[in-house]
Amino acid sequence: MRSISAPNEDPKEVFELCVNSISDKRLRCRLSAVSDVVAAAAYQYWKNGIESTLYSLPSNDCKNEEIVIGSVNKQELKDVYSVHMVGRAKPARKIYDSLLSRAPHGRCPFCGIGNASTLDHYLPKSRYPTLSVVPQNLVPSCKDCNTGKKANISTVAEKQSLHPYFDNSSVISEQWIFADVESTYPETVRFFVRAPEDWDETLKKRVHSHFEDFNLANRFSIEAADELANKRYLLTEFERKNGAQALIDLLSDEADSHFRVHKNSWQTAFYQALHEHYMVSKKSQNQATKVCPVCEGEGVFVNYFCPCCSGNGIVSGHMEINDSDYQRLKCPECDGRPGCRLCAGSGVIRREKALQLARSRP
Repeated sequence: MRSISAPNEDPKEVFELCVNSISDKRLRCRLSAVSDVVAAAAYQYWKNGIESTLYSLPSNDCKNEEIVIGSVNKQELKDVYSVHMVGRAKPARKIYDSLLSRAPHGRCPFCGIGNASTLDHYLPKSRYPTLSVVPQNLVPSCKDCNTGKKANISTVAEKQSLHPYFDNSSVISEQWIFADVESTYPETVRFFVRAPEDWDETLKKRVHSHFEDFNLANRFSIEAADELANKRYLLTEFERKNGAQALIDLLSDEADSHFRVHKNSWQTAFYQALHEHYMVSKKSQNQATKVCPVCEGEGVFVNYFCPCCSGNGIVSGHMEINDSDYQRLKCPECDGRPGCRLCAGSGVIRREKALQLARSRP
């Protein structure tokens, strides 16, 4: 989640700006008459938002044609937003555009991946019609988060998803989204929540609820799979040219770079997991093999492949090798010819001499 400073537009003034554009005089008068009620509802919303108790605000489940406040029905209150705030030719459209522009770098604050292209009613206008145009209830959002979140209204603290305007302390400054890379082919990246141990139980459950409400596990996995597919060749070539440890260091730097910007972005969790995956993988490979104790990794003795490792320079980490079996090796220059400068006609040379010759090759 990304935090955003709460809007400071006055809810009553925003409501009246919307209402004043209504051509139907009677409807305009009926709506103007309830502006103080809307302002009071907005104040209560603000108070509950600061206290993280928005779940406790009672919802209105009446039908659209039923009266909600004064002589105004639910549909008329909803239309104040849908027609007189969203409408591009309406004066209140500037409020809509201003709220939308608050999205950090144009990204949806709920998920951090989608482009913010609409305003989301944190408490839906279908259940809270008096909050339809209250700025603090309108959050810039991507379409996936706006239309894809669960429709159920939270009635307990533990089920209340995070609010970008009000929840901007621990959920921003501490990491709670993590991932791991599963060794499938291609690799699978799984995202999950692990809240800090010192958080209170309510906050721990709230971040879980937010993660589930916006389907972040699946959406982040899709982003990570695409990133991994695009970077696979680059990572492979980097390791080939610079070595495994250099690649591990690069992934660590990448994870740290994302962590410094957004501790709970999918990129932070992904590169942390990829770094750990490579660390474990290379450690496992190192344990599975060892440098050949006969040729000491050289692979050859002048003209011949090492008889122990067949020229590979490494052997199985579990392979038991008796060094005494390789102390005298076949002469690379003769088959026992009298006067051979290396073996003096014996046909064999000592391992130390063969290793010295292998290291002196151009």
